[in-house]
Amino acid sequence: MKKNIKNYDLDNLKEELKSLGEKPFRAEQIFRWLYQEKVNSFE
Repeated sequence: MKKNIKNYDLDNLKEELKSLGEKPFRAEQIFRWLYQEKVNSFE
C-alpha cells in the first residue's frame, strides 16, 4: 500500500527519508515544494 506523503509531519518525513538512505534535509525541500510552491505532482 502506498503511503501518502502529506500524512507526514516534517520530523516523521525526515526519519522516513533517512530510513530510505536519503539525506534528512530532503524532507525540508519536499515540504517547501508541497506547501509553499503548491506542487501537485513529482513529475
